[in-house]
Amino acid sequence: MKCSSTVCDFMEELRDSLFNFVGRELVELSWRCNFPINPNVGVDNFLQAFRDDGVDVAYDNRKKNARFSLLWGGDFYECSLTYDEIVRGWGRNFPGCSREFYNSVFKVLDCMEENSGLRDSTDMGRRNSWDEFRGIKGIDIRNRMECGVEPYFMNHHEHVLLPLSGRVPELGRPKLFDEVMESYPLYLHHQIVEWQRVKSCFGGPCAEYIPEFDLSTNPFNEFYHPSDSSMTGYFWALYLNKLARDKGYEMNDGRDASEEQRIQSLCVRGCDALKDGCLL
Repeated sequence: MKCSSTVCDFMEELRDSLFNFVGRELVELSWRCNFPINPNVGVDNFLQAFRDDGVDVAYDNRKKNARFSLLWGGDFYECSLTYDEIVRGWGRNFPGCSREFYNSVFKVLDCMEENSGLRDSTDMGRRNSWDEFRGIKGIDIRNRMECGVEPYFMNHHEHVLLPLSGRVPELGRPKLFDEVMESYPLYLHHQIVEWQRVKSCFGGPCAEYIPEFDLSTNPFNEFYHPSDSSMTGYFWALYLNKLARDKGYEMNDGRDASEEQRIQSLCVRGCDALKDGCLL
């Protein structure tokens, strides 16, 4: 469909907005659903977070291990972990998921404490000081990890997530977003945004009912149309459906009878419609 330069510019802005929306939502999805992260991203971000927080890190990609060291209270603390130990964390969730990388932060600090002999020390004042230091330090490093991993999701989308097949994807340009966009009615979404700017009061379907309409016929008007947020939710459901197919994720309620049912469930529940990674 031909459009004026102004409309085309706005549609490009809308497309960019949806692209960035997907990146941010994928960060949340990886945490909520315990899906494993590309180990190249996870380990690199893990090591960088420690370095940025003042911990000396020496690593060997060939041997796949890392040594962490720091000076605290006049004493030297250090420990070594393999990349596999970092990815597995405490083993409470799917290996390589965000929660286990976060758990491994404290795993490093606990290993330092054990290696130093502080854990068996009778100096309760020093042990209590370490416990306080561990809590603050661990949270600081976790926060740095959260900030560090977001740019990967924003730029590479699905390639930051590890498929259940275990094949490690290359960090290239996202593909799923463009695949969804090929059939997504972006012009209709733009028109809805324009209608919503003019009229503050209108009626229209929620996101889960949008699949029931033939969007190719532009079935809405300025008085009856979905909201901008409903269209965004519908787009996110389309994306999640394609992501689940691509990565091997399962629907939480088993509603796989039809694509429309899957889309409706994803519209209503978002990423919570997908089965937790620990259950796959």
